[in-house]
Order: sequence, then structure tokens, then C-alpha cells
Amino acid sequence: MFRALGYAVAFAFMLFVAIIGFVIVWLAWGNNSCGWEDGIFDCPVTHVAWDVIGWTIAFLGLLAARNFAREALQKMGRTRKS
Repeated sequence: MFRALGYAVAFAFMLFVAIIGFVIVWLAWGNNSCGWEDGIFDCPVTHVAWDVIGWTIAFLGLLAARNFAREALQKMGRTRKS
């Protein structure tokens, strides 16, 4: 039971990390003069770099959160083992 709780805490933390990634993307698009209609190649290089960093953090955070949720559910016996 305590291992499942640990996985649940890790799940919540990784969701928080994913939210940080989405905030980075939001700030990168909001603080520059380029927008969706300008195209990625008209934007400054730093904007594109922060955008890639933000999406990477968000994706990896969501992926890790999904894995931790799966482990927590398996430890609690809520899923079928294949």
C-alpha cells in the first residue's frame, strides 16, 4: 500500500513537472513578437529553443506520470496483468 502511495506522489509530481513545461511554452509564445501565423522560421532562435525545451519537459513529464499511475494501480491490484 505504501509503495502505491509513493507511486501516486510521484505521479502528482510528474504532472507538476508537465505543467511547468506547458508554462514554459506559454511564456515562450507570449514574450516574443512572433506568433502562430508568423511561422517557426520567422521567430528568434531563443524562442524556438525555449519552445522545444518546454514541449520536451511537458511530454516527458506526462509520459512519466502515466507510467507512475500504471505502477500505482498495479500495486493496488486495480489492473489486470497481461
